[in-house]
Amino acid sequence: LELGKDLFLKGFDEQLIGVKKNDKKILDATLPANHPKKELANKKTKFDCKIIDVKKPKASKIDDDFAKIMGAKDIKDLKSLIEKLTVNPRKVMNIDRDLFEIGKKAQITILDPNQKWTFSNKDIYSKSSNSPFIGEEMVGKVKYVVSKSKFYTL
Repeated sequence: LELGKDLFLKGFDEQLIGVKKNDKKILDATLPANHPKKELANKKTKFDCKIIDVKKPKASKIDDDFAKIMGAKDIKDLKSLIEKLTVNPRKVMNIDRDLFEIGKKAQITILDPNQKWTFSNKDIYSKSSNSPFIGEEMVGKVKYVVSKSKFYTL
């Protein structure tokens, strides 16, 4: 669990700030509205926690190992994949290739390359409601998009 990311249950990780290895702490939480067991949705609960270890996060190195985590064979393959998903569609749609230019609007996507999450129907932002990724564990998630001078939180 990475503190400050609020990835588990809302407000859960902030109750862990300041704990040390081998500490014990009881945390209060509210289960999510979309809990798989409907009778547990929005219910208040307590977690009896024992802190096994405390570590500082490490910055990701952009190398072949990172590329493999992202689903590519190596860093060269990852760069090719990024080009296919970003540059080529811009060419096909006849959009200016320069993403950053004085006086022009830019689209910027900010992602957390280490966030683990499970893909579900709610993650589909198109008219389609199917995907081969539904239920799959993913690593790396888009957090924010800046497009046409507007800021979007995903």
